[in-house]
Amino acid sequence: DGVPAIGDHVFYECPALASVQIPSSVTSIGRAAFWKCGLTSITIPDSVTSIGISAFAHCQDLTSIALPDSLTTIPLSLFTNCDSLTAVEIPDGVTTIGDGAFSFCASLTGVTIPDGVTAIGEGVFTYCSSLTRVTIPEGVTMIGDGAFSSCKSLTSVAIPKSVIMIGWGPFWGCSRLAKATFLGHAPDFASCD
Repeated sequence: DGVPAIGDHVFYECPALASVQIPSSVTSIGRAAFWKCGLTSITIPDSVTSIGISAFAHCQDLTSIALPDSLTTIPLSLFTNCDSLTAVEIPDGVTTIGDGAFSFCASLTGVTIPDGVTAIGEGVFTYCSSLTRVTIPEGVTMIGDGAFSSCKSLTSVAIPKSVIMIGWGPFWGCSRLAKATFLGHAPDFASCD
Protein backbone atom coordinates (compact mmCIF):
# COMPACT_ATOMS: atom_id res chain seq x y z
CA ASP A 1 0.00 0.00 0.00
CA GLY A 2 1.24 3.43 -0.90
CA VAL A 3 3.00 2.39 -4.10
CA PRO A 4 1.67 4.84 -6.74
CA ALA A 5 2.74 3.05 -9.93
CA ILE A 6 4.13 -0.16 -11.39
CA GLY A 7 6.82 0.93 -13.81
CA ASP A 8 7.87 -0.30 -17.24
CA HIS A 9 9.24 -3.87 -17.39
CA VAL A 10 9.12 -4.32 -13.58
CA PHE A 11 8.13 -8.00 -13.72
CA TYR A 12 9.25 -8.57 -17.32
CA GLU A 13 9.63 -12.27 -18.12
CA CYS A 14 9.01 -13.68 -14.63
CA PRO A 15 7.46 -17.04 -15.65
CA ALA A 16 7.17 -18.29 -12.07
CA LEU A 17 5.07 -15.26 -11.01
CA ALA A 18 1.59 -16.82 -10.79
CA SER A 19 -0.34 -14.16 -8.86
CA VAL A 20 -0.06 -10.55 -7.81
CA GLN A 21 -2.13 -8.25 -5.63
CA ILE A 22 -2.16 -4.66 -6.82
CA PRO A 23 -2.97 -2.16 -4.05
CA SER A 24 -5.54 0.59 -4.50
CA SER A 25 -2.80 3.22 -4.32
CA VAL A 26 -1.57 2.23 -7.81
CA THR A 27 -2.82 4.54 -10.58
CA SER A 28 -0.75 3.30 -13.53
CA ILE A 29 0.86 0.13 -14.84
CA GLY A 30 3.82 0.57 -17.18
CA ARG A 31 4.57 -0.92 -20.55
CA ALA A 32 5.43 -4.63 -20.60
CA ALA A 33 5.20 -4.62 -16.79
CA PHE A 34 4.07 -8.28 -16.64
CA TRP A 35 5.31 -9.42 -20.07
CA LYS A 36 5.56 -13.22 -20.25
CA CYS A 37 4.73 -13.79 -16.57
CA GLY A 38 3.06 -16.95 -15.28
CA LEU A 39 -0.06 -15.11 -14.07
CA THR A 40 -3.27 -17.14 -14.15
CA SER A 41 -5.68 -14.36 -13.16
CA ILE A 42 -5.45 -10.77 -12.01
CA THR A 43 -7.76 -8.09 -10.65
CA ILE A 44 -6.81 -4.50 -11.35
CA PRO A 45 -8.23 -1.97 -8.86
CA ASP A 46 -10.39 0.96 -9.99
CA SER A 47 -7.62 3.34 -8.99
CA VAL A 48 -5.71 2.35 -12.15
CA THR A 49 -6.47 4.79 -14.96
CA SER A 50 -3.70 3.89 -17.41
CA ILE A 51 -2.01 0.69 -18.54
CA GLY A 52 1.04 0.63 -20.81
CA ILE A 53 1.57 -1.08 -24.14
CA SER A 54 1.96 -4.89 -23.92
CA ALA A 55 1.60 -4.85 -20.13
CA PHE A 56 0.23 -8.43 -20.08
CA ALA A 57 1.45 -9.68 -23.46
CA HIS A 58 2.60 -13.31 -23.69
CA CYS A 59 1.08 -14.26 -20.30
CA GLN A 60 0.14 -17.65 -21.69
CA ASP A 61 -1.42 -19.01 -18.47
CA LEU A 62 -3.73 -16.02 -17.96
CA THR A 63 -7.33 -17.26 -18.11
CA SER A 64 -9.24 -14.23 -16.83
CA ILE A 65 -8.74 -10.60 -15.95
CA ALA A 66 -10.92 -7.93 -14.36
CA LEU A 67 -10.25 -4.55 -15.94
CA PRO A 68 -11.16 -1.46 -13.89
CA ASP A 69 -14.14 0.74 -14.73
CA SER A 70 -11.78 3.72 -14.60
CA LEU A 71 -9.98 2.58 -17.76
CA THR A 72 -10.68 4.56 -20.95
CA THR A 73 -8.00 3.11 -23.24
CA ILE A 74 -6.91 -0.45 -23.93
CA PRO A 75 -3.41 0.03 -25.31
CA LEU A 76 -1.64 -1.63 -28.20
CA SER A 77 -0.91 -5.35 -27.81
CA LEU A 78 -2.15 -5.42 -24.20
CA PHE A 79 -3.04 -9.13 -24.27
CA THR A 80 -1.16 -10.30 -27.37
CA ASN A 81 -0.44 -14.05 -27.23
CA CYS A 82 -2.41 -14.69 -24.04
CA ASP A 83 -3.28 -18.17 -25.30
CA SER A 84 -5.42 -19.23 -22.32
CA LEU A 85 -7.56 -16.08 -22.03
CA THR A 86 -11.13 -17.27 -22.60
CA ALA A 87 -13.14 -14.16 -21.79
CA VAL A 88 -12.63 -10.50 -21.10
CA GLU A 89 -15.12 -7.83 -20.13
CA ILE A 90 -14.22 -4.47 -21.61
CA PRO A 91 -15.37 -1.70 -19.23
CA ASP A 92 -18.10 0.68 -20.39
CA GLY A 93 -15.77 3.68 -20.05
CA VAL A 94 -13.36 2.42 -22.72
CA THR A 95 -13.39 4.56 -25.87
CA THR A 96 -10.22 3.33 -27.58
CA ILE A 97 -8.94 -0.20 -28.28
CA GLY A 98 -5.36 -0.19 -29.54
CA ASP A 99 -4.02 -2.15 -32.49
CA GLY A 100 -3.47 -5.85 -31.79
CA ALA A 101 -4.85 -5.56 -28.24
CA PHE A 102 -6.23 -9.14 -28.24
CA SER A 103 -4.30 -10.59 -31.17
CA PHE A 104 -3.34 -14.27 -31.02
CA CYS A 105 -5.62 -14.96 -28.02
CA ALA A 106 -6.42 -18.42 -29.31
CA SER A 107 -8.90 -19.36 -26.54
CA LEU A 108 -10.97 -16.14 -26.55
CA THR A 109 -14.52 -17.16 -27.47
CA GLY A 110 -16.59 -14.01 -27.20
CA VAL A 111 -16.30 -10.29 -26.66
CA THR A 112 -18.69 -7.38 -26.29
CA ILE A 113 -17.31 -4.01 -27.31
CA PRO A 114 -18.82 -1.18 -25.22
CA ASP A 115 -20.95 1.57 -26.71
CA GLY A 116 -18.35 4.29 -26.20
CA VAL A 117 -15.82 2.75 -28.60
CA THR A 118 -15.70 4.58 -31.96
CA ALA A 119 -12.91 2.69 -33.72
CA ILE A 120 -11.70 -0.92 -33.83
CA GLY A 121 -8.00 -0.71 -34.68
CA GLU A 122 -5.78 -2.80 -36.90
CA GLY A 123 -5.52 -6.48 -36.02
CA VAL A 124 -7.32 -6.08 -32.68
CA PHE A 125 -8.66 -9.65 -32.77
CA THR A 126 -6.46 -11.17 -35.46
CA TYR A 127 -5.83 -14.91 -35.03
CA CYS A 128 -8.40 -15.26 -32.23
CA SER A 129 -9.17 -18.67 -33.68
CA SER A 130 -11.85 -19.61 -31.09
CA LEU A 131 -13.80 -16.34 -31.35
CA THR A 132 -17.37 -17.27 -32.25
CA ARG A 133 -19.19 -14.11 -31.17
CA VAL A 134 -18.48 -10.40 -31.37
CA THR A 135 -20.84 -7.50 -30.79
CA ILE A 136 -19.95 -4.29 -32.59
CA PRO A 137 -21.92 -1.39 -31.10
CA GLU A 138 -23.65 1.47 -32.86
CA GLY A 139 -21.17 4.33 -32.64
CA VAL A 140 -18.20 2.50 -34.14
CA THR A 141 -17.25 4.45 -37.26
CA MET A 142 -14.13 2.58 -38.37
CA ILE A 143 -12.97 -1.03 -38.52
CA GLY A 144 -9.22 -1.27 -39.14
CA ASP A 145 -7.11 -3.44 -41.41
CA GLY A 146 -7.29 -7.12 -40.48
CA ALA A 147 -9.34 -6.39 -37.35
CA PHE A 148 -10.82 -9.90 -37.25
CA SER A 149 -8.53 -11.68 -39.71
CA SER A 150 -8.03 -15.43 -39.22
CA CYS A 151 -10.85 -15.68 -36.67
CA LYS A 152 -11.63 -19.13 -38.01
CA SER A 153 -14.60 -19.82 -35.71
CA LEU A 154 -16.48 -16.58 -36.44
CA THR A 155 -19.66 -17.45 -38.37
CA SER A 156 -21.53 -14.14 -38.58
CA VAL A 157 -21.09 -10.47 -37.87
CA ALA A 158 -23.39 -7.44 -37.92
CA ILE A 159 -21.81 -4.12 -38.88
CA PRO A 160 -23.73 -1.12 -37.53
CA LYS A 161 -24.91 1.72 -39.75
CA SER A 162 -22.50 4.11 -38.00
CA VAL A 163 -19.51 2.45 -39.73
CA ILE A 164 -18.24 4.67 -42.56
CA MET A 165 -14.83 3.09 -43.17
CA ILE A 166 -13.55 -0.46 -43.28
CA GLY A 167 -9.87 -1.21 -43.80
CA TRP A 168 -8.26 -3.91 -45.89
CA GLY A 169 -9.18 -7.54 -45.18
CA PRO A 170 -10.95 -7.16 -41.82
CA PHE A 171 -12.32 -10.70 -42.16
CA TRP A 172 -9.56 -12.25 -44.25
CA GLY A 173 -9.05 -15.90 -43.35
CA CYS A 174 -12.39 -16.18 -41.51
CA SER A 175 -13.13 -19.49 -43.23
CA ARG A 176 -16.45 -20.10 -41.44
CA LEU A 177 -17.84 -16.59 -41.84
CA ALA A 178 -21.08 -17.19 -43.72
CA LYS A 179 -22.90 -13.93 -43.06
CA ALA A 180 -21.82 -10.30 -42.74
CA THR A 181 -24.74 -7.91 -42.37
CA PHE A 182 -24.55 -4.15 -42.90
CA LEU A 183 -27.25 -2.55 -40.80
CA GLY A 184 -26.94 0.62 -42.87
CA HIS A 185 -25.46 1.29 -46.30
CA ALA A 186 -22.32 -0.64 -47.11
CA PRO A 187 -19.36 1.74 -46.72
CA ASP A 188 -17.23 2.75 -49.68
CA PHE A 189 -14.06 0.73 -50.23
CA ALA A 190 -15.31 -2.09 -47.98
CA SER A 191 -13.16 -5.18 -48.15
CA CYS A 192 -14.68 -8.42 -46.95
CA ASP A 193 -12.46 -10.94 -48.68
